[in-house]
Amino acid sequence: MAAACEQIRVARASGGEAAYLLRNCPLDPEIPVFDQDDPVADKYRQKKTFVGEGFLALFAELTATPLLAYSTRNNGDFFHDVYAHNRYRNTQTQKTDGELYLHNDRTAHPVRADFLALLGMRSDPRNLIYTGYVDGRDVLPFLTPQQQALLRQPLFCTPYDEYSRDSNSLQVDSKPHIVLKESHCFRYYETRTKPLPDAPREAFDAMLAFKDALVRAKKERVRIGVGELFSFPNQAGLHNREIVELCDPAQAAGCAGCSRPTASAAPSTCAASRARFPPAWTASSTTPSNRPTRPDYRPTNERRDR
Repeated sequence: MAAACEQIRVARASGGEAAYLLRNCPLDPEIPVFDQDDPVADKYRQKKTFVGEGFLALFAELTATPLLAYSTRNNGDFFHDVYAHNRYRNTQTQKTDGELYLHNDRTAHPVRADFLALLGMRSDPRNLIYTGYVDGRDVLPFLTPQQQALLRQPLFCTPYDEYSRDSNSLQVDSKPHIVLKESHCFRYYETRTKPLPDAPREAFDAMLAFKDALVRAKKERVRIGVGELFSFPNQAGLHNREIVELCDPAQAAGCAGCSRPTASAAPSTCAASRARFPPAWTASSTTPSNRPTRPDYRPTNERRDR
């Protein structure tokens, strides 16, 4: 596992592949079903083992992506169960039971993870739920230098989501921010990030061009299976959740998983798959990032059912 994680770390630091899928990751022997009226509190009551969390922490350490947490987010937990909350049905939040548009996690927040890791803990093969990913490098060719220059100016704003507002009454709207930074990092949430009301018309035109670029850019979608870890950039790309078909909506809403945000820079039985674009949702962890154990690579354009 250490060798595979070192490959990932080096590839990311040198501008190579950034998104990876690991298979056969260790999970807890029992995955409890949480109360969807308050899944976070019920997790504290029911969860007795933390194998998934331990694996995510080890992966973060070996890939040099230290853990990141927010004091107002899930009580400051480093590991989040991506579990639907009845109060946030059909919202654009971590606790939704519906789709999520292209975005970075915590778009409105001034501090955002560089990498995310999603660990699949429960997944019904009858439910067609995908995580899509667009690499920032594949967006730039569809933007002119003038459009890129406008996106690099603090002419845009993103409102906080409902879950963030409920967790912190001071989180209403972001401060004015840029959309494009560094070489190919984007700060954007589809349908939410907009030019400031007093921004010049050129900023609106640049935002429309960016939306067009996202449609034209190469993108992939993957389904995370049980015991699979997907790790991908949070800022150097955009991801979403797409629901194609649900045969068991109740199971999908309780698609328990661990997530780990990572700031930038698998056990020995894990197989790492290089996937330029990410999968779907169950368990995830957050780590701030710096820039899987036997690496079995598959083509980056392979689509997987989740």
